[in-house]
Amino acid sequence: QRLQCDVDMLVPDDATLVYTTYPGYDASSNRLEYQTNLPITCNAGYWDAAGARCTFALGCDAEGGVPGADVNCSAYQCDTFSDANSASADSGFLNYGVTHSVTCAAGHTAAPWEEEAWCTMPGGYNVTCGDSCRGYTQSVRCHPVSVNFTVALDYFTARPDTGVLTVAANPQYQDAVSVSCSAGYRAGNQDVDGIRVRNDTVGSACAMTSTNVEDFMCLPVKCNASDLNSSWTTAANAHWADAETDTNDFDHPSLFQCDDGFLLSSSTNAQCERGISVGCGDDGALIGTAQRCVPLVCTPDVADAYALSVSPPSATSANETSNVTCMEGYRVSVTETSEMSDATWYTTACDAWDRCSLSLPPAHCKPVRCAVPSPTWLAPPPSALRFGTPLTLACAPGYKLNSSLP
Repeated sequence: QRLQCDVDMLVPDDATLVYTTYPGYDASSNRLEYQTNLPITCNAGYWDAAGARCTFALGCDAEGGVPGADVNCSAYQCDTFSDANSASADSGFLNYGVTHSVTCAAGHTAAPWEEEAWCTMPGGYNVTCGDSCRGYTQSVRCHPVSVNFTVALDYFTARPDTGVLTVAANPQYQDAVSVSCSAGYRAGNQDVDGIRVRNDTVGSACAMTSTNVEDFMCLPVKCNASDLNSSWTTAANAHWADAETDTNDFDHPSLFQCDDGFLLSSSTNAQCERGISVGCGDDGALIGTAQRCVPLVCTPDVADAYALSVSPPSATSANETSNVTCMEGYRVSVTETSEMSDATWYTTACDAWDRCSLSLPPAHCKPVRCAVPSPTWLAPPPSALRFGTPLTLACAPGYKLNSSLP
């Protein structure tokens, strides 16, 4: 007969059979067959302290002995819990079910494992001494907070001319951050007295030690153009030609436009310049303010080859008119072939927006054209003659000149 061992009363206190029915085990007689290992587990909150285990087995050896019968399930105690980035004291040994509160150190928040810590996350967490042999169930830990520099990095990607930002995408507590701004730009502000180079470290309050992320964006120096705005729009016969009003950025020059009938003092009529770009220097001083708008004056240089005179002959101001008189043999017409008018003069205006000179209207001086009689000529004559153009006629055989012909 196969050897059996009596395991009655050998299951320790605060322990339980893992299986009530198990091969080689007779639950009714509490007898265990030779070489059978019956799984036993300590109850929740207990463990085999000597063996540092929560499960073990009762066996049956060749001498009828029961290995494992000496196991004692005692109250489970968790080892000391510590977090390297905690401001709290270590927990010490904790009994089963006892909770320990962890407060994160400055510059840290409780973040899930393998994730970055952000300011919106809690500043601490709790751990509880769990079931036997499971210790603490910890899903978070104190981790250095990160500052989101995405906005600043995107800014420099779009505007690399403004400066250089040296920073990780999400720098953590005590990481270094620096920015060097180009000429005409300042770190975090638009004051001419602002700094161009800023060095800092991520501080404990989820921000920089003395600044915010925006303070590492290079912004254009801003000049105060309020006085210029007043002098140009009120006293200088000019107006703003773009959206700028009373301020001006280094990288956004403003355009002033002379009013109708005026041009820049430095411009000639041939150049006909009316707009000027007013910029802002790195030193905060406005650039391009020496210009002024002066009244446009047209000289009587009418581009009409057949004009005899222009009256008044003196210079003419914008939009004022002069009378142009045609030379003898010329009349006002659109083209030489169009119907002639009886007019021997026309009016021209000082054109303020086209070419800063007296305009040449569609109808101006054209040569008078004379109709030619059509008797039988030796050669066909033209249908009409321009004023001043001679015509030589030769009579056909059987004809002579008639002096009475015009």
